[in-house]
Amino acid sequence: ESGVRGYHVHELIDQPGTFMNIEVYKDEAAFQSHLETAHVKSFLGKLDDLLAEPLTVYQGKALFGGENSKAAL
Repeated sequence: ESGVRGYHVHELIDQPGTFMNIEVYKDEAAFQSHLETAHVKSFLGKLDDLLAEPLTVYQGKALFGGENSKAAL
């Protein structure tokens, strides 16, 4: 998708079976566009049946590291 800079799925080391998704978008418009795609709408519609607990979503901003930094995702 245009505007998606990265998509990373992690399993927490101290909580096996608990996953964290880190998604990086060019800007808010790219994120909103992502949410409107057919595949995302379909996936989100199926989540309740797949999750043991309700989905928690956090939005944040990068505080350090750059687009070309080794620290960037």
